[in-house]
This record gives sequence, C-alpha cells and structure tokens, in this order.
Amino acid sequence: MSVLEVEDLKAWYGDIQVLFDVHFRIEQGELAVMIGANGAGKSTTLGAIVGLIARRSGRVFFEGQDTSGRSVRDNVKRGICLVPEGRRVFPDLSVEHNLEVAQWAGGRRKTDGPVGIKQMYEIFARLGERRKQLAGTLSGGEQQMLAIARALVARPKLLLVDECSMGLSPIAAHEVLIALKRLATDGIAVLAVEQNAEALEYADTAFVLEQGSITRSARGDQILGVRKSAVEAYLGTGKENLDARPRPADG
Repeated sequence: MSVLEVEDLKAWYGDIQVLFDVHFRIEQGELAVMIGANGAGKSTTLGAIVGLIARRSGRVFFEGQDTSGRSVRDNVKRGICLVPEGRRVFPDLSVEHNLEVAQWAGGRRKTDGPVGIKQMYEIFARLGERRKQLAGTLSGGEQQMLAIARALVARPKLLLVDECSMGLSPIAAHEVLIALKRLATDGIAVLAVEQNAEALEYADTAFVLEQGSITRSARGDQILGVRKSAVEAYLGTGKENLDARPRPADG
C-alpha cells in the first residue's frame, strides 16, 4: 500500500486553475522529487496534500484513507508534516528551543522530547554542535536542517519539503539532500519539490511538473540522464552547480 496517492487533483487560486489532474503515488521509504519551474504548481501540490489549500476535485489518500475534509491539524497528527519554503525558523530562539517548541506543538510528551531531539542531533550533527546558538545566526544550510528537524520531532510518516535547496551552496544542498535520503532509507516517505535539477540524482522517484500537470515520472537518474540538458535549460540550473559539490556516494 502506498503511503501517499494523489488522484486527478485539481486546485485553484481564486478563479485561476493551478493544478490539472495531478496524479502520483509515493511508497514507504522512498525519496520522491518533484521538479518544475517557478509557478508550475509545486507548492500548491504540497499545500493541497496537507490541507492548506482547498482542492476543487480529485482525492488524496494517506495510508489508504481519503483525507478529504481533514484539517491541517488532523493531517499533522496522523503523520503528514510540511517544511515550508523559506525555512521559517524562530531566529531569536536557540536551535534546541526551536526543536522544543516543535515537539510541544506536535503534542509530544515531555518525556519523549529528549529522545526525539537527540535523534535529530544524530541525523544533523551540526545542529548538535550548535544547539545553544540562536537560529538566526546559522547558515542557510543549517537553518534548512533545523527546519527539517523541527518537522521530524513530530515523528511524521510522510515528510513534505518545499524547495529544500533554494538559496544554498552546492555543498549545503548536498548535505540536506543526503539527510533526506537517509530519512527515506530509515522508512519515512519523503516528497521534496525543487527547481534544482541536481536534486534528481538523489531521488528514488521523480516527477516533472509543467504548468500544473505532471508530464513525466521515472527514476530520478533516468530523467536527469536522458534529459539533462533539457532539464537544466528548463529549470535554469547551470552545469557549474552540478559539478561543484560532492556526489551522493561521497556522503
């Protein structure tokens, strides 16, 4: 059974239709990457899945159950967590306090908290090193790690990540994507939406979203390998960025 299955999803902003019959599924332990240009409908897709954006038609199944009518809070409690674009950490709180706020908001018991936070420091070693540092003083890559870690303390079964490598150096983007790959290997279903074609190298499954419709789905390396120049031209990813960071095997 798929963790997430989206069927014929349509969504609008006001009178403007943004998504057209979007259909895909994600399995447990899978890192899926959805790529598309700015305005293609990637963030709208994530918002419709978690319940932030009302869908006009189509269905979203999470662990085999239709999520129609569920609130964002219900979806989070059931195991769907969204890391929004822009990271949105609390800059005046320390790394550890950011994580403690997230565990409280997610309804985790106090006795569970230290275990969850310690696990985040195992996944993101740099956060452990900077646990007392104010989040606003972290680098962009470290803030993205913190944003993901905040979602993870709620123990999600499905993690949605919006533009995880935006604004990051190639090395920082590599570290974040390697962490997402590890999370998938540990059993969490992960859907990351991206403009950056290099993210395809880390994907078990990839979807290309163009003007609100999925035009292709395959393994990430297949899409990048067969259509590398076309994907780079479409998404505006320069070859220097693809070559300037470690390969996934180096992680």
